[in-house]
Amino acid sequence: MKKKKPKPSTEQQIASALRAVWKISDQRKECLKRSKVKGVANAHLCSWCEKITTDWSVDHVRRVGVRPGSRNATTETWDSYIENMFCPTFGLQTLCRQCHHYKTQAEKIKE
Repeated sequence: MKKKKPKPSTEQQIASALRAVWKISDQRKECLKRSKVKGVANAHLCSWCEKITTDWSVDHVRRVGVRPGSRNATTETWDSYIENMFCPTFGLQTLCRQCHHYKTQAEKIKE
């Protein structure tokens, strides 16, 4: 018999809803518009390696932080978490998946 997944906590549900809203936010759309490569479907310029890629992600220049209520939570509040997530467009960049992976790993080492 399959084990049922535990129900997500309220904090997990809130964070998931915030991510869903962020994915359709004006800030994210503006970042993608800035990095769009004209004439190539779904292609963007990576802010780090400056290569054209169709395998990209929108990255926060400054970390959003750890979700309040998580086991790794620090002194992060919901207000600062939301403020960091919905930062002005100059706080966002488009990265290829490889550069995004490297950046994320470097940030984890600094923690």
